[in-house]
Amino acid sequence: MSRKLAAALLGPAVALLDRLGLARKLVVIALVLIAPALFATWQFRSQQNAQIAFSAKERVGVRELVPAGRLLADLARARALQVRAAAGDAAAARDAPGARDTVTRSSAALEAVDRELGERLGTRQSWARLRASIARTLAQPAGAYAALDAYDGLTAATLRLIVQAGNESNLILDPDLDSYYLMDALVNKVPATLDAAGRVSAREVAMVASDHSTEADRILLAVDQGVVNSTIDSAQSGLRTAYARTNDRTLRAGLASA
Repeated sequence: MSRKLAAALLGPAVALLDRLGLARKLVVIALVLIAPALFATWQFRSQQNAQIAFSAKERVGVRELVPAGRLLADLARARALQVRAAAGDAAAARDAPGARDTVTRSSAALEAVDRELGERLGTRQSWARLRASIARTLAQPAGAYAALDAYDGLTAATLRLIVQAGNESNLILDPDLDSYYLMDALVNKVPATLDAAGRVSAREVAMVASDHSTEADRILLAVDQGVVNSTIDSAQSGLRTAYARTNDRTLRAGLASA
């Protein structure tokens, strides 16, 4: 039965070859042998192009994350100075205007990048709202707790922007252990630690300035202190994995000081 089926399936091909001359038969055989190689080459090329496109989109995310991270650091510094100034610290009062100017420059730098990349990363609308909030907050003097609350809203929105850029740029999907943990530090751990550490300091100042603290204040302070410790430990653990699994011998040295 199987022989009859094979004969039925191959019969047309055999009949066609019988009609061809030797030279044409050799051409047909060559094409049959080459076709799988051509298909494999096409598949390999498609895969490489997909990987190149994946990496290119990751670089787009990094371009957004760098100025966003700088803005977050500047907001954290401005928050600390504003809270201290509101609490009566004369040195902080002198430095606070310069810190606000730095935030304005960082905001302008992120705007320049997001104007180009925001549509691709889905950050354009959220950044427009955050930029407007930053401008309003910088223009309005406030007491210690009011400043703490206002800047907390700004840093929280900046953290969400950073995560959004990481998600939409494929950074969050990095398949390699070394680059994954570097991404995790850049997108998740370091920004969260930076914000929480700055908030701990500012909240302590606000609590002292108010001459009293509520149980809710003390709970929030403890939570932020826990976030700082846990994210630092997690980031260090991830970086140890990255150092152990990378082929880049300059990685540890390049990040040691930072």
